[in-house]
Amino acid sequence: LLEDGSVWGCGSNEFGELGLGPKVDFTDVPNKGNGLKGIKDLASGYKFAVFLDDKNVVYGTGGNIYGQQCFFTEGEPATVPTPEILNDMKGTVVQVAANRESSYYLFDDGTAVSCGRNDEGQLGDGTFINTSEDKPIVSVKQKGIRKIGTGPSAQSVFFVTDDSVYAAGLNDRYQLGIDEIGSQDTPVKVKFEGDVAIDVISASGTHSVASGDYSGIEVKKTRAYLP
Repeated sequence: LLEDGSVWGCGSNEFGELGLGPKVDFTDVPNKGNGLKGIKDLASGYKFAVFLDDKNVVYGTGGNIYGQQCFFTEGEPATVPTPEILNDMKGTVVQVAANRESSYYLFDDGTAVSCGRNDEGQLGDGTFINTSEDKPIVSVKQKGIRKIGTGPSAQSVFFVTDDSVYAAGLNDRYQLGIDEIGSQDTPVKVKFEGDVAIDVISASGTHSVASGDYSGIEVKKTRAYLP
C-alpha cells in the first residue's frame, strides 16, 4: 500500500488474490493492475485479500470458498478474480483484517463483524458455522474494540480494547493465552497479569505475539508478549 492509495502485489494470482484478473497466474515483480484507488487499509489472508478505501467502501478479491469476502460466490472454484465491493457493512469501517479463510471489519463505534471459515470458532460469533454473511462479534461489543489482530496463516483472532485483549478461535497450542486449551467460539479475555495497552498484535497458526504498554504487579511499561 503506497502513500497515494495504490496497491501493488506480486506472487501467485491463481485464485485472483492479487486482483489482476483470470488470465494472470502470477507476477514476479510488483504490479498495480488491480484497479484499486484511494485505499487506506488492506489485509491479506490465504489466497484472498480485502481492502478499505477513503470513501468507506470495502473490496475483496481472490478465493471465496468459505464466504470469507462476506458474499456468496457460485461455481467451482469459488474465486473472485478482480476486486469486488463487499456487502454493505452498515457502518463506518476503520480497519480490515484477515486470517487463513476469514475476514474481520472494525467500525468506528467499537463494534466488529466477521465472515468466512469458522470451524475453530475464529469468527467469534458464538458458533462453529461457516458463513458468507457478516456476523457481529459477540461478548466484546460493550467493551469497545479499538484494534483487531490476526495473521494470514492463523485460525485465531484477537480483539483489543483500551485495557484488555480478547481472543477467539484455534487454541490447540495455547496460542490464545487464556490459560486453557481448546478452541473458543466466543472471545475470551487473555490472561495478562495487569492492564495492557496493546499497539500491535499478530498471530500465526501456532502462536501469537503483541507489543505495547503493560502495567503488571512487578513490571511497568514494558513490552507484553502473548504466550
